[in-house]
Amino acid sequence: MLRFKKIIEGLDVAFFLAIKNLLFKKKMLIMIVVIIGLGFLSTVFSTSVIMGLKFQVEDKAIDMMTGNILIEPKSDEDYIQNVNEIEKKALAIPGVVGISPHINRGVILTDKYGTKAPTQLKVIDPEKEATASSLRENIISGSYLSKNTKGEILIGADITKKYRMQEAFPAVDIDAGEKIMVTFDNGVTKQLKVRGIYGQNFVATDFYVFITKEEAKQVFNATDEEMNIATEIMIKTKERGMEKAVIYKLKQFGITGRIWTWQEKLGVLSQFTDSMLIVSQLTGLIGIIIAFATIYIMIYINVLHKRTQIGIMKAMGINKETILTSYVIQSFFYGVLGGTFGFILTKFIIGYFTVNPIIMPIGEVVPIVESSNYIISFSILLASSLVAGFFPAQGAIKENILDAIFRG
Repeated sequence: MLRFKKIIEGLDVAFFLAIKNLLFKKKMLIMIVVIIGLGFLSTVFSTSVIMGLKFQVEDKAIDMMTGNILIEPKSDEDYIQNVNEIEKKALAIPGVVGISPHINRGVILTDKYGTKAPTQLKVIDPEKEATASSLRENIISGSYLSKNTKGEILIGADITKKYRMQEAFPAVDIDAGEKIMVTFDNGVTKQLKVRGIYGQNFVATDFYVFITKEEAKQVFNATDEEMNIATEIMIKTKERGMEKAVIYKLKQFGITGRIWTWQEKLGVLSQFTDSMLIVSQLTGLIGIIIAFATIYIMIYINVLHKRTQIGIMKAMGINKETILTSYVIQSFFYGVLGGTFGFILTKFIIGYFTVNPIIMPIGEVVPIVESSNYIISFSILLASSLVAGFFPAQGAIKENILDAIFRG
């Protein structure tokens, strides 16, 4: 209690000493502020890029793989029945902006050179698909399917030799406007014209092929009633975060089956993106450590160079608590000035990359920073600066007055 009283009483002197120390070497002050600012930048920016990358990966997977919500058949059934009825109920739920049923089958593509590429077929209604995914916007060659299109197919870029981004999958030599032999899993082989090639620049989605229900009725010799089924139903909501409320309504309407949110369905992919975020947080920690080390070293050097001055101040009656407080205040100001500079620098750089996104193999990545990231990073920086100023100064003020004066 007495020590705390001494600190309060000597606060004005401590502030005076801290400001004098800060401004004693202005070039040194600028250098320290810049180093701490760069540490703050690395803390926030690395996390923001990974957050942007995470969002982009999730967005592409939601867009073409799962929707915000994915309905699948019960575990003991192959198909969802009465799809038209489910569509009507789902579209009546506030927040649902699109729905697209898929019938998934296996096919083998064979090009004019005899090269084969097995892949997954999705039977769609092109108009409904356009409300639930960006397939129509992702056409890179040719054009999108029409509702009543027959004899034509849409092919993913990663199973074409011309447009694929990597060579992990078998690919056929084909382009829009050309014909390709398609062998369906019911044994039917048919030559179809490639209406278009789509590409999302995402390895997990660019290997599908699409045909319309009209074409599928001929291939599988099915009626409209028999085509009122689905292997999966993608539901798109107005925005993320509405999934649980929509699922609750779906169940209220008596819609059964396995109903997944995109987070649940993506599973391993979500774990992968979360692990990337952990790595970025470790990188950010390095930035804090750099700032801490910078302040610690500068206060330590300052104390060593001013041992005589510290001894004289103690001899004049300035108590050690006041001297210690002055160095803690000095380090705190380092943190405030460095953090402020880092905040401004980070905002500027993130603003630049928001206008000019980072080009990555999966597309354009825009850094994402929440206000809480700035607050947390700034708070940690200030806390570390206080600690970094306290310990090196504490050792010096305990030194004997005469030792400090004559050995300084």
